[in-house]
Parts: sequence; C-alpha cells; structure tokens
Amino acid sequence: MSIRFRVTVAPSGKKYGAIVNTFRDKTTGKVKTQGLKSYGVLSDQKLKDEAFLQAVDADVKAIKDQFLKQTAVMREIHSKLDDDASLSKTSSFAMPQYYYALALYRKFWEILGCDAVFSKLGRKSNDPAFKIHGDLICFYFASLLNFNPASSFDTPEDFAEHIFDLSFVNEGSYKAAIKLFYKNKDKIIDALNEKRSFAQDPAQNYTFYLTKFYFLEEDKSKGSNLKEVPMLFSQFLNSFKIPIDFNLWEQPKNRAELYDLLQRFEQKYSFLRETGGTATVISDTEINNKRSLLSLSELGYNYILIRNLHKFPRRMQDLILSNGKWMSVYNKQGQSVYKYKEFILNLSGRSVLGKNEPYKVKSRFIVIWSDSKRIHDLDRLAKQWEAAYEVVSKKENLYEAVPFDENEENTHGLMQFIRKKEDISEYELDFSAYRNRGVTAGFYIIATSLGDPVHDLYRQIRTLWRDKEIFRAVNGSNDASSYKFIKDIQGQFVLKHIAFVLERCMLYFLKRNGLNVSAKQLREIMHESMLAKMPESFAHDKILLKTCNAESFNKTLRKGRKLRFDEVSSILGLTPLQSVETLAALKNKLTTVLPFIEL
Repeated sequence: MSIRFRVTVAPSGKKYGAIVNTFRDKTTGKVKTQGLKSYGVLSDQKLKDEAFLQAVDADVKAIKDQFLKQTAVMREIHSKLDDDASLSKTSSFAMPQYYYALALYRKFWEILGCDAVFSKLGRKSNDPAFKIHGDLICFYFASLLNFNPASSFDTPEDFAEHIFDLSFVNEGSYKAAIKLFYKNKDKIIDALNEKRSFAQDPAQNYTFYLTKFYFLEEDKSKGSNLKEVPMLFSQFLNSFKIPIDFNLWEQPKNRAELYDLLQRFEQKYSFLRETGGTATVISDTEINNKRSLLSLSELGYNYILIRNLHKFPRRMQDLILSNGKWMSVYNKQGQSVYKYKEFILNLSGRSVLGKNEPYKVKSRFIVIWSDSKRIHDLDRLAKQWEAAYEVVSKKENLYEAVPFDENEENTHGLMQFIRKKEDISEYELDFSAYRNRGVTAGFYIIATSLGDPVHDLYRQIRTLWRDKEIFRAVNGSNDASSYKFIKDIQGQFVLKHIAFVLERCMLYFLKRNGLNVSAKQLREIMHESMLAKMPESFAHDKILLKTCNAESFNKTLRKGRKLRFDEVSSILGLTPLQSVETLAALKNKLTTVLPFIEL
C-alpha cells in the first residue's frame, strides 16, 4: 500500500492533482491505483504554492493514519474470528461478529434526536423497565418493526427472537409502553417533527393518505354485542414521504367528513393557505364519491381517488367496462403488467364553500385492470369468506360468546358475507355477495386532477397500499378481516409511526448524501448486515456491508456490487474504527440491559 499525492497531465495539457493509493489486488495479483481525494485542475502557480503543498501533505498524513487505524481494526477482528471455535477453517461462508446495522440505526436515532424525546417520555412511565430504559426500549421496538414490519411482541419469547435479547421486557412492560405512546401521541409527534428539522420540505408539497380499517367495539348498551366500526386512517407526509402526522377517525354517518378532516389538518399545520404549499389527497375509501371529488377540487387540493369496481352501481359498472379501448402497460421483460382506459367527465354539484351557483369541474377517470391485484383481491376474499364461515359455524369462541349486533349494517369485512336467516335466530353465508365480489376483483376506478402518466398515478396508489398493509400487520395479525379492538391497536399505530419516521428520515438522509436506496434495500441491509470475515476468494481490506444470509453468501456476491460498510457509515459521520468503538461502547452499555445474542 502506497498513499501519495500525484499529478497527471491530460491530453489537453491540463494538470490534475489527487491523493491516490497504489496497492496489489489480493484476488488478481495486479497492481491497482485507487483515487482517494481529488483537487481538480491545478495551475503551475498552485503547484508551487507552499501553503497548498503543506495542506496536501497534511491530507496525505491524515488519510495514511486512517488507513492504518482501519487495517489495525481489521486485523483485530480477523484475529477474533480466527480464534472463534465455531469458525471452521474450511468454511467458505462469512461468519457474523459485530452487528453494525444496530449501531448505525442507533447512531441515526441520536442524530434524529429521538434519544432525548423518549428518555423524557420514559420518566413518565409507571413501568420500572420503561422508566429506566425508555429510550432504548422504544428504539429497539421501532427498529425491529423496520427490520420485520410484521414483528409481533405478544409474548416474552417474541422478544428473544431478534438480534438483541429483549426477554427482560415482559408483556406487561410492552403494553405499558404502548399505552404511554397513545396517551402522549400528540407530544411525541410534535417532538419528532421538531427534531427532524434537517428534512423540512422547502417546496411545501405534501401528500395526504386516506384509507380505512375496520375494528371491533363492544357495545354495552346492546348486551355487550360486538359491532363493526369503520375508522378512517389518515397519514400526512411531506414530499420526501416522511410522515408528519397520522390519525384514526371514527367515520360519521354523513358524507361531509372529508372536508372537516382536511380542515383540521390545515388548522394544525397551516400547510396550504399560509405557506403557499400544495397537497395531494390519495385515497381508497368509500368516501371517494362525487361530493368528495368536487370538495377537493374547490378547496384547491390535487387528488388521486381510487375505488374497487364492485362499489359502484351495476349500471355504472356495465357502462365503464363497455366504453373505451384498453391500453396495456408493459414491464422491462415485455410482459403486460396491467391494462387501462381513460376518459374525461364533466361534473357539477353544490359548492362546499357556500357559493350560490353550482361548482363545476372536469375530472380525469381511469379504469385499471391488474392481474396481480386480482390475485391479491381473490386471496383476501377467500380468507374473509373462511373467517365468515368460522363465525356462522360458531367455531370462533370470540364471536360465539359475544355475537355481532344483528341490527348493524354490516357491508364490509367478513360480515358482508353473513346474513340472518328469516324468522330464525341464526346466521347463514351469503354466497351471492361473494360471487359478485369475485367478478369485479382486480378492477379499479381512478379519478384524478393530475395529468401525470397512468403508471405514475398507479405507483403512488400502490405506495399507499404498501403503507396500509404495514399498519395492518403491526399487531402481528395478518388475518384478512383486519379485525382488531380499537383499544388494542391505537398505541401500536403510534409505534409504527415512530418506526416510519426513523426509516424514512434515514432514507432521505442517505439520499441527500449521495446514497440512494429503497426502503426494501435499507431493510435488507439493516436486517442482515454485520461485520464478517470474507472467504479467501473475496479477501480485501474493505469492510463489506453484506445484504445476504451467510448460507447464500457466495451466490449473492456474484449477483453484483454490494454496499460497502464505509459508504453508509461515512455518511453518518462514522469511520470504521469509530464504528467499532461506538458499537463496543453500546455493547458495554447494554450488557445487562440488552445483551447480544451470539449466532
């Protein structure tokens, strides 16, 4: 290894200066030169400037010192790995030693200022574990939800299945924390918004997700019967898709709730009227109707509204499917992904702002048919039907003990397939509802004020659906009906919001510093990354951040370039040596709190 300052002359005659490292590649045996720092074009006068040359010498010395430290760290780690009895000398797989993913996530948690927020919150808890370790407990709950969005924390055993042993946090501590999250929801959200000032959106372009979940509620006024409660779920994000706020709203019986809901957000954040910002409402709920569309347009919102075809009257379904020519969208492999057709409708209705004359607008409508979405819809339909069968056959103790209110209008979830037998206090399955839903599976209608290409509009809708599925799974329950008791889920939605803020802020932070990765890629990196000894065929001085299981290590390395550890760590202000020290300090700090599980 030779680190030095080198001047090269281009064919144009210009001189370029750079600090380079000349080394012999251990794999190929060839001598290679690696650029470490560039000074750009240098004049003859600059090359004779003593101050400049002294600065270059200082840079060379600093880089040499850094390389020596990194080499020392690698030798120490390789020595530890070589001494590990579990490492076979003939093994061709990488062996885990340090969990850098957690160290990096923890570092960013502190950059975000979350440690101060949740240390303060922990002191308000009555649970001894959360009072002392509130910050750490909240960090691991949030980070583990990002590693595995469907993580479940229902029993003490669940806490021990992850990278860190959380078995000391019992179910009571977890529920105490969740209850505290919900009680302090607004304070937590305001504190997180204040701390993430680096990710403020100067363009003031916001996205407003609106979807629906169905929960169970016990109606004690009617003999403790269970009733189905539709809850509007709203998520407010900036243009970097970083969540700013969320809410669960009980849907009123009337249809004016969209206007009221948007007004509450405008009053709290003043994002549209006072700052000149714009907002796009992306919604897939039953309130996506003509009245809502006219209201959004008159209030100055952009909108992308989508509904399943089965929620339209039969006459409208036939009209939509019979008119227009289908267009196909293809992927890179030339396969048809989905089909669509579009048309413009002139709409008019009563002004939401109280004007005397009717409000009129032209709206763009798009009919989409997706085979993959049809498969998804039919799968959910089958699971809902199975759940309905369990209710009717009284195989589910919950429903047998506390029956549904027969006077409630049940048109959603599993209850849409159940009807009461005439003159008999029993229930039966409604197969006609199941059949009608199956016919329209995969068909969706989009109404939008935007002129964006169809694939861009559909991509934004799929993003809403992905976020919805993550929230749906946050309780560790993936049942198709999505039924959960409201009181059991509200605090967990706060926890998922915290996890979203952590993940999305880190994605933005990395992108702003030149490393553009997706949420899926980040999850893979954080879930699997660890410092490891490489097989001899891949030996080098770099510390790799591997994104694969040890069992498939050789196979995945051949698939393409992997992110180096220093690419991520340097963005977070960590050198490899500092990261080892940071992690060692973290391990020492958590020895009795969150001990590492050695795999």
